[in-house]
Amino acid sequence: MKPLILVLLVLLLNHYRTDCAPAQDISPKPGYIPVYIRNGNTPLEDINPDLAEAFDIYAYKHYKLDLSKLNRRLNNSEGVSDDENVILVCYVFVMAMEISILSFLLLIVAIHTVSAQQNAGRSVAPALQECYNTQELLETGRRLPSSINVLIDLIRRAEDGRATQDARQLSIELIHRFRQDGILRSAGIVNTQLSIPFSPRGFQADRNILQLTEFIPGTAVNFPNETLNALERCSLHHILSSTIDTTQRGDEANVCNRLGRYIRRTRSADAEQFQEFDQYNVQIRSNLEEEPVPDEVNENAEEPEAVPEIVPADGDAEILPADSNQRATTTITTSDCPLEGGVIYTRWGGVQAGTVIAGIAAGLEPQTVLEGTFSIDSRYAVTLAGDISEAALFQAGSVGEVRNIGASGGWNSTLLPRWYFISRNQFFEMTDAHIRGGLDGLIMALNVRNWVNSFSTLRVSQILDMYYSRRGVFNETIRACNRYNLLTTVAPLETLQLQTTGFAFRFDNRVTFPGTLIDEMIPTIISQGVNQFFAYAPTISDLSCDADTSNRNRVATDIIIVLDMQWTHNAINPAIAYLLDNLDINRFGSRYTVINANDGSVVINTTNSILDYHQLFNATVQQQNLPGGFQYMNMFNRVEQIARERLDMHRDSGSLALRSTIALFVPFQTQVTAEDNTYAQERLEIHRSFLPDLNILILGGGARDSYNSLVRNPTNDIFVLQDTTDSTNIVGVINPLVTRILEIPRSIINPHCGSEFNGTAGTAALDDYVEPQTINFYRIAPSYFQGDGNRFLRIRGLGYGSFVACTSRLDSNPTQNSTATDLNCVAINTNEEQFILTDFCNDGLLRDCNPVFLSIQSTIANTNLRCSDAGCRFPDNIRYTISIENFSCRSGSVIISASFILVFLLSSMLSF
Repeated sequence: MKPLILVLLVLLLNHYRTDCAPAQDISPKPGYIPVYIRNGNTPLEDINPDLAEAFDIYAYKHYKLDLSKLNRRLNNSEGVSDDENVILVCYVFVMAMEISILSFLLLIVAIHTVSAQQNAGRSVAPALQECYNTQELLETGRRLPSSINVLIDLIRRAEDGRATQDARQLSIELIHRFRQDGILRSAGIVNTQLSIPFSPRGFQADRNILQLTEFIPGTAVNFPNETLNALERCSLHHILSSTIDTTQRGDEANVCNRLGRYIRRTRSADAEQFQEFDQYNVQIRSNLEEEPVPDEVNENAEEPEAVPEIVPADGDAEILPADSNQRATTTITTSDCPLEGGVIYTRWGGVQAGTVIAGIAAGLEPQTVLEGTFSIDSRYAVTLAGDISEAALFQAGSVGEVRNIGASGGWNSTLLPRWYFISRNQFFEMTDAHIRGGLDGLIMALNVRNWVNSFSTLRVSQILDMYYSRRGVFNETIRACNRYNLLTTVAPLETLQLQTTGFAFRFDNRVTFPGTLIDEMIPTIISQGVNQFFAYAPTISDLSCDADTSNRNRVATDIIIVLDMQWTHNAINPAIAYLLDNLDINRFGSRYTVINANDGSVVINTTNSILDYHQLFNATVQQQNLPGGFQYMNMFNRVEQIARERLDMHRDSGSLALRSTIALFVPFQTQVTAEDNTYAQERLEIHRSFLPDLNILILGGGARDSYNSLVRNPTNDIFVLQDTTDSTNIVGVINPLVTRILEIPRSIINPHCGSEFNGTAGTAALDDYVEPQTINFYRIAPSYFQGDGNRFLRIRGLGYGSFVACTSRLDSNPTQNSTATDLNCVAINTNEEQFILTDFCNDGLLRDCNPVFLSIQSTIANTNLRCSDAGCRFPDNIRYTISIENFSCRSGSVIISASFILVFLLSSMLSF
């Protein structure tokens, strides 16, 4: 149908006389009717690419008029503001008798365009139905965790799959493809081939429909669906879609008390007698620990002063509920602490993610909608103004006044956040997560156009990555921890009052509330809501900028996790997930591999995505398919094999590595024998010569001293983890481990050496990047510069920004403030500086020769936004080149070399 419509339209335009120009420049012409090509600032090619192409071909062929160039010219013309509806019009001359034909054809095209906004319907959008009619995708415990890192990783996958899309296009497509608010399960209905028991009947649905159709125009026809699998798509849908499920689950006595409930609902005896707990939520009840949870004391606490964390105990993603397709409970009782959907975990509080993405989309494609005397700015309408008006009108329509703005909440676990509970069971239309999301979304909406004007290829993932971090978006002012300080700047009382009132009138004309609202009283209702918002929002206790003292330096490691499968899954799974979440796992930072500690088989192949861990490691994989236990001798051989393979890969590619290499042993109280100890000491000694950059760390259960022989530095390299689901214990152990990993410098190697260290001296170079106001630390093992000959390390700036390069052999983390007597620091921007490594360690043993340590330090914010290649995490990253010349391949004595080969071969035959 669609191609036929386009052909007919082109033929029709080809048959009649047509003039095209901006609507402002053309006077009405008798006998001509308008065909609208573009409305507002949305190019037609973004709404319907095929239709745009048809018009372009026709206009250029017959009138040499390039419509796409005209669109761009109009967008950049002086006097045309972002808020004006610039309309490009083709006036088509037709005879009176043919107007009806053309009108009918245009009506079909218009209907086709509107129908593409499937998320704005009254049923679950066809593209989202897979998330509700497939058991594996429906269960919350099977989906990816709801965290900011997961959201960023999902968006990166979409961006990498369609590199031609910019932030404006992708943000609009994300909203139209995945966001559909208010989808709830209908009681008494089961899944059948004819229907699914879900529909957008929650109070959020009407506001969402209005925002999609009038304030964020567009479709998702160009979204690269192939970049995400079904689990990832459905996880993204639930992350971006706001819901509140008030159905009683049966876990309230355990959960709600921990959320700091102030008033318990009372029920009649009759109600209690016929109460039926919903079997669909059995899974949630099994994910809550029974023992009391201490107050959060770590900096990652969601709401440290009011809401203790509810941590999973007897189950997590793999303890599944009864078959939800058979659920037909008809007795519905309201939960004391309902579930809020669409919330993501951040260190600065739970955030409604869909509102944030909507803010970005509106900021890049602003619209002005007229409602009476009000000019509604879409940037406010899809963020704070929309949420406040929704809460105020629903409450006023039901009880005659605005009762409440704000509702605190807490997670089942901040390590694996999947369920978010709120502390109110009424007047919860605007929760704390809505306040954070609305404010964050508005901050981004009002600033994103300037950011894109400064850096045209800015990505959505980059915006989120910068905002939800210590660094901020190009400065420390615009960041999550500073949101409340920005409130009166982005939303002055008068402005927010005006915008919210305008949206409220628009909303009231399209929604049926519990009671009829008096038009003259709507400004009063909104005034109550806005005043309550301003009174409540600053009181939310989130992690402040001053209290956030986490290290801003980035981890860049290649970590091999050797995992003992004897661990209780619900203890080790959140521990490993939390570790990976803090190791900067992505294509710009770290990557990981997981192998079985018993037989060395690969559980998760080398990857730089945290999504793979959550999809490939679960209780079934751990408990049914993998043998438990820790074979220490075999695992030394296995990690050596992996490390050697990577050295050979670096040789083939000419790479300098530029990551640390870590093997993390994770034994479950497995006894270390005397034979294991002896073997480990031999291997560690051999590592000095053949694998100088391989670091062994222990994250184990049992007695700390039992692992002393397995590592080089028992004081710093052993971390004891209890077999418990207590998040306080897990965080208390993993945080120091992350700090230790961060202390291990990145490696600079001579790629010519390979794993056998029998290569020749040579030259190699590789680019790397440093983030403003951070430091990259590197280590050059003595194997690469021992012996005679002139050896040089060169650092060249490429004009991306200024930085300082420092070297030392006495300080493993040299900076400008170091007190090391051999410290050598130079300032670099576009110049190249040379460090001479000649005559180091000419005499003596390799083990007695100190490495060379290098740091690349950016001390100030960088305003030079030019980093756009694939290796740039952010536009203000500073790119530089590290090059080596005449580095050697010394591995120690021939005896050690022979010993290494003999032991490796023998152990390999015995083990495998």
